[in-house]
Amino acid sequence: MRRLSLSLSASLFLGLGAVLMLASQPRSQTKPPIQTPDLPGITAPDKFASGCVSCHVKLAADKDFRLVQAIKLIKGHPSIAAVKTVPNDCRACHSGKPGAAKPLSEAVHKAHFGKKSKSEFVSQFHGQCLSCHSIDPATGKQRVKSGPKNW
Repeated sequence: MRRLSLSLSASLFLGLGAVLMLASQPRSQTKPPIQTPDLPGITAPDKFASGCVSCHVKLAADKDFRLVQAIKLIKGHPSIAAVKTVPNDCRACHSGKPGAAKPLSEAVHKAHFGKKSKSEFVSQFHGQCLSCHSIDPATGKQRVKSGPKNW
């Protein structure tokens, strides 16, 4: 019985020693490579270089997502026939100045992000800030992308 006890103690002692020895070995410090995020116009091609008109397009007769169609649904909105560049020309009325129409930034941000992750812009089109805004990496200056009207 004593021999069994000594044998068991020796086995436990050696086993514990092996575990401690392995645990004290330096572990590999390799980290997974950092993936560069796709930032349109910065680290990836900009598929939406013209901003609004890059996405708001007519896909078919019954799928017309152009802004000229959306504006028709806004009661009392004046004609936008004179608009040539979107959204730059829209700021003539949507300046945010006293007596002017609601600032364009408020309307657009609410329409695109108002439902948070349930917003179609986010959930279906994977829209994000750089879909509409561009940043000059050299200066850090931001601008709203704009392009010729598509109607």
